[in-house]
Amino acid sequence: MMEKPSLHLPFSVGAEPAKVRPKRYVSPEQSNAQVRLDSPPKGSETSPITHLSMQTSDLLRHQLIKGLTTQRHEMGTDAAVDLWTQMAAQLILIIGAGGFDSLYARSVFLSQSTYSWLAAGSGPPQTDHRFAELEKSLQEQPPTLAGEANCLLLITFTNILASMIGERLTTRILNSAWDIAPQDTADKEVKNA
Repeated sequence: MMEKPSLHLPFSVGAEPAKVRPKRYVSPEQSNAQVRLDSPPKGSETSPITHLSMQTSDLLRHQLIKGLTTQRHEMGTDAAVDLWTQMAAQLILIIGAGGFDSLYARSVFLSQSTYSWLAAGSGPPQTDHRFAELEKSLQEQPPTLAGEANCLLLITFTNILASMIGERLTTRILNSAWDIAPQDTADKEVKNA
């Protein structure tokens, strides 16, 4: 009779498994943390943390735009339109003139629900006077109202852009277009954290 080879196992067969004590989950409501998480939109597969990160980035981008439009508002309509010209120069290299014009037209359309006097260009814009209609619309309004409308239009435009190419790339393009050192944006992120 042949002996069966014995099998040496690092654990004993039939022994009870080690008891693992599950960690207790503490919800944000139960913790002492004072962090407020807005819920991601219904149907979104975005986690609350990712959503919070996106909200913070949006807020930083929005703060940047508000700061620039406020500075430019004091310099006049030409300076406000200059933000658009600088941004267009960068984006047209990436998405083409047609892509930029489509995003711009969509942004104007969406912003017209708040500022109905914003002019949408009739037909394709001429490259040398791409923002002539915007400039004319802004000049016809009181400076404060014109500044607010331009700010909303820029935020709307960059929101659409960020939803398409991502927040990080949008921020890099804006930094390049408006000659903002990336360190300035990083400093704002640290201060807001």
